[in-house]
Amino acid sequence: MRSRAQSVRTAVAALALAVAAPAPAETVVEYYHAGLDHYFMTPLADEIAALDGGRFFGWGRTGFTFEGFAAPAPGTNPVCRFRIPPGNGDSHFFSASPDECDIVREKMRTNPAYAGYIEETSV
Repeated sequence: MRSRAQSVRTAVAALALAVAAPAPAETVVEYYHAGLDHYFMTPLADEIAALDGGRFFGWGRTGFTFEGFAAPAPGTNPVCRFRIPPGNGDSHFFSASPDECDIVREKMRTNPAYAGYIEETSV
């Protein structure tokens, strides 16, 4: 029979493993559009399927992928993603800097040059 101390040690060890366990990883895939000379990255399965399936003409995988975190993890910053409208560049802006994300959000509210920008992430 287990002692109370053994049970507590087991519970603490399980909690330590749960806390130390990394957040689930997801593969981020890079795409390139030669006609636009634009790159795009996404971890989202629906976007990957649409791009791989030809829904957006001209985009192809570059072969570059990396693992990102699907949820916040200790020692990391969430990434914000903004859609830049065609009149301002027809692109996306990504940043893992919370300050930089906040600056863009503020400019979207106050600077007419940022009209039409869309935040595609909620961090």
